[in-house]
Amino acid sequence: MSAAAASEPLSYLYVPGDAPARFAGALTKGADALVLDLEDGVAPAAKEAAVAAVAAFLQQPGGIGEPQIWVRIDPSRIGTDLPLLVHPRLAGLFVPKPEDPRDLLELDVRLSGLESAAGLAEGTVGLVPLIESAAGLLAVAAIARCPRVRRLGMGEADLRAQLRLLPGPDEIELLPARSAVVVAAAAAGLPAPIGSTSTDFRDLDRLAVTTARLRALGFGARTAIHPAQLPVLRATFTPDEAAIAAARALVDEFRRADADGRGAVVGADGTMIDLAVVRAAQTLLGPGR
Repeated sequence: MSAAAASEPLSYLYVPGDAPARFAGALTKGADALVLDLEDGVAPAAKEAAVAAVAAFLQQPGGIGEPQIWVRIDPSRIGTDLPLLVHPRLAGLFVPKPEDPRDLLELDVRLSGLESAAGLAEGTVGLVPLIESAAGLLAVAAIARCPRVRRLGMGEADLRAQLRLLPGPDEIELLPARSAVVVAAAAAGLPAPIGSTSTDFRDLDRLAVTTARLRALGFGARTAIHPAQLPVLRATFTPDEAAIAAARALVDEFRRADADGRGAVVGADGTMIDLAVVRAAQTLLGPGR
């Protein structure tokens, strides 16, 4: 697990839930988090075997420093699958296509009962709603404020189809939807959201370009479907050392110069440093830096 995973994951690797032979190996591929998939990545006929395999894996003892383990659930099977999935090793659930916040509130109640039965503290199991539809996009602000929501994510394949979008190379057509998710996450006090997967896992140059674009828009992580994508995601979402050093120097300079609490000072280079500038630098540094 990378250092980033100690705070918020930068990369989430999808693993099909009906491929249990790959679970243990996926823990060693360098992802900050795994997402064991029980939804689109599993054929209907294989769902029963997949949830049994995922449940068995979650019941195994976890390794020290292993990636977070999430499960993308099939919303049509919540009643049968959920009791099998709540274990101490589970970080939380990816929830596809949420459109009504009341569904997440109901899920919160279900999880509370299952946590109690499993001897877990209430709220242990987190949620990542995946915004994948027009209705979900319209409700994203309310969805972001629901209990247990740790982060927002996007699933753009279904969203593109429903909105009849035909994105060009710069993907500008997706900008309004992506920005709406970023704004909703920030307004709810959530970490920067998770970007949608690039399904062309062989084109790493293109992945670097599109991931850099997501970061510039305010995203803080991305899902992957192949381990080869992970180094690109980590490199893109990890601030370089020069940027970290500059942010740390700015914060330190402000603290020294603002001894009288004025809230704004003139830096050594002649530029104004105020609290808004400092907050931006602190966001880059992250907790504890």
